[in-house]
Amino acid sequence: MKPTCLLCEKPAHASGLCHTHGERWRRWGRPPLAKWVADFKAGRLNTCAVCGRIFNGYFGATTCGPKCKAERHRKTSLARFYRLPGETRAEYERRRRARYAAEKAARPPLPPVACPVCGTSFVPATKAVRYCSADCRRIKQATQSGRHRSQRATINLEKTLDQ
Repeated sequence: MKPTCLLCEKPAHASGLCHTHGERWRRWGRPPLAKWVADFKAGRLNTCAVCGRIFNGYFGATTCGPKCKAERHRKTSLARFYRLPGETRAEYERRRRARYAAEKAARPPLPPVACPVCGTSFVPATKAVRYCSADCRRIKQATQSGRHRSQRATINLEKTLDQ
């Protein structure tokens, strides 16, 4: 008589598991077999986030099946980035701006940075901002762009500092 799977009545192949459970065990990284079988049999009871049904789920599952998963995706993903059915453009824009403002408010403020051209300390609007003003940015770009522009920038810088 052929041995049966540790979890179901199907014929066992390698490691005492049927093909289906053996593939699942391998896909989950081949944890210790005895512990994995015990966890599998015990199961984890979760509540579906969409329909509220209790189901036996693993590794943080939030929905009971593909239909609820598709419904949750439709509600969360589409509502975040696209206009909902029956929603006017103005309502969508209001919702989008409110989401952006909330995300911006949640970001931690950036620390003060010294401008590499003039040395003034300033708080940048984003991580990419390196200069305190457009004038300092232009001066730095001109001095790095080539000999002739650099000579012009030095002259313009001297004129700017003289004024």
